[in-house]
Amino acid sequence: MLYYLHKFRFDVWGPLRLFEYQSTRAALAALIAFAVVALMVRPLFYCLRSKIQPQRDDALMGKSVNREKVPTMGGILIFASTIIATLLAARPNVYVYSTLTVFIGMSLVGLFDDLKKVREQKSDGISEKAKWLGLTLSALAGFSILMLSDTARHNICELWIPFWSSPLFGPEASSAIFATDAVPALLLCLLAAGFYWFVTVGCSNAVNLTDGLDGLAAGCALPNILSFGLVAYFSGNFIWSNYFSINSVPGCGELAIFCVALATGVMAFLWYNGEPAEIYMGDVGALGIGGSIGAVAVVSGQPFLLAGTGLIFVAEAGSVILQRQYFKHTKARTGEGKRLFKRAPIHHHYQEKGFRNSKIVLRMWMITAVCCIVALLTLKLR
Repeated sequence: MLYYLHKFRFDVWGPLRLFEYQSTRAALAALIAFAVVALMVRPLFYCLRSKIQPQRDDALMGKSVNREKVPTMGGILIFASTIIATLLAARPNVYVYSTLTVFIGMSLVGLFDDLKKVREQKSDGISEKAKWLGLTLSALAGFSILMLSDTARHNICELWIPFWSSPLFGPEASSAIFATDAVPALLLCLLAAGFYWFVTVGCSNAVNLTDGLDGLAAGCALPNILSFGLVAYFSGNFIWSNYFSINSVPGCGELAIFCVALATGVMAFLWYNGEPAEIYMGDVGALGIGGSIGAVAVVSGQPFLLAGTGLIFVAEAGSVILQRQYFKHTKARTGEGKRLFKRAPIHHHYQEKGFRNSKIVLRMWMITAVCCIVALLTLKLR
């Protein structure tokens, strides 16, 4: 919205031309997001004081505070600050609308899940099928918005892999397919939709699984958000995309403003979520953050980079999958299921081994930061 003020710079006030620049609006997005959190935090704490979510195992959540008095659904702070800051500071385009759709949809799925847990005082929220359906619909809604634009349709069908200076499947190939009859074009759209779903829904669930210790999910998400904010800016700028030999996606740079707003909201939330936590993120925060990171990664053309920056998320989700499959396999063979880890996700495995919560969280933060730096450096290795 603020972007359009630059058109009045000569008639009203010259410095309004600054709103034309993404760097200026990114800084404003950070200030707006921070102001929203500052204004909302105390009223939200008051409203959520009775919204206590039962834990599956209180012994694993730490003993530094009275966990029975820590409210959940703090992700509402991140949700509100990000939406308001993005709508005010970003220039509206198909990429912004698509990512906001994924973010809003998945956050609402998490909100319904949290509300059911709180209302029924059970650790199980909505059914697994309902959650997967909600996440899937959110992802497909975001993908459908991209398909409405000819430019975005071709960009989303490109396939870039690390260390290659050209796409494995480029815009020329997708243009040729879309120009033919409907069957190949439909198959290409289905493949692109499946990949988009896999990245966004997979990342959403991975972040949600990581949200098990004070500050863990927020602290690991923050470097990822900033990293893909940079990638989106590079992709949206022809000079930088040419320098790094990555795909050029005009308009994608506006997602950097979304990422700055999201990162500011996460950072402000982390102030209250660090050990000992005063509030928990809840699924409303974790699902929305993860889904939006995945959406930005796909739109900017670097989804495989997410495997590097989100190594902790991959490890957390992978440990749960391996634990379940190993248990089923051993039970089928021996009649008694065995566990590969002491407990999954993997941060609980280290808790069982005697590591302090703060040490687990700090080390996973450091691993994430290093992985993000290394992953960004690989952009030039092509």
